[in-house]
Amino acid sequence: MKWIETMNEAMQYIEDHLEDRIDMKELAQIAQCSEFHFQRMFSTMVDVSCSEYIRRRRLSLAAEELRHTDIRIIDCAFKYGYESSDAFSKAFSRWHHIKPSQARHQDSIIKTYPRISFMIQIKGGTAMNYRFEKKEAFKVYGVSRPILKDDNLYELIPKFWNEIQENDTYLSLCKVFNQKPYSSFSLMGAFYDEFIHQEHYRKYLIVSTITPVQHEFKDLETYDVPQGEWVVFSETFEHSDDATEKIQSMWKRVFIEWFPTSNVEAISGVSMEVFSPDSKTCEIWIPIQRKN
Repeated sequence: MKWIETMNEAMQYIEDHLEDRIDMKELAQIAQCSEFHFQRMFSTMVDVSCSEYIRRRRLSLAAEELRHTDIRIIDCAFKYGYESSDAFSKAFSRWHHIKPSQARHQDSIIKTYPRISFMIQIKGGTAMNYRFEKKEAFKVYGVSRPILKDDNLYELIPKFWNEIQENDTYLSLCKVFNQKPYSSFSLMGAFYDEFIHQEHYRKYLIVSTITPVQHEFKDLETYDVPQGEWVVFSETFEHSDDATEKIQSMWKRVFIEWFPTSNVEAISGVSMEVFSPDSKTCEIWIPIQRKN
């Protein structure tokens, strides 16, 4: 499959330029997709962002070099993109749990983060239900939590949903939208993505499209979603406790199995997780654009 080849070419480019500045746009061009789509696909498949992967590879090579050569720490810092030995030492210590000077000791423990390569894995075919939807511009209202580069989404998101139940945020939102709690009214999850200076910033939102009838809830946020096209994947669940697992599994399959063979790619914007307790269905809405 061509996408396997292009992704591996991008990985080789990273390996060849770990001592240089690596441009995400260049990687996306090698992978023959948009910068956003490349980063979303990479983070979904690898479970870390591309910039974090590069950071770990550099720190891994730096530790090996400190152990097996007489390179000065300051020179090693500059070689792998750090502006000072202090910044390098802090990053090194956070990753390896030892100081750079201690890496020279043969009995010290350092982490090795191997390079990644992609390959085809054939599994039993399971159908994916999807459709395309075009929508006019709309607004969503709710609360959010930033997603940091080291966050585990499979832990953070369920924890966030539990927290809004426990701290009465859910009841406050029901009041804002004039909806009866624990009824057919259902909030939805959403990812808000943007890139600033090649850095990927994300928020996870718990929102509704219902216009608030009151604004007493001071933490209520508003997001404008421009008109566009989404690909929508749906799955059914037997019990409400199963919905989280279904959603998480769908995200993986969409980026690993569906996007590589489709004629569309994900774009920045608002992706949504929609739960319908009455019909026992969950959906993922991903903003897309057609490939040229």
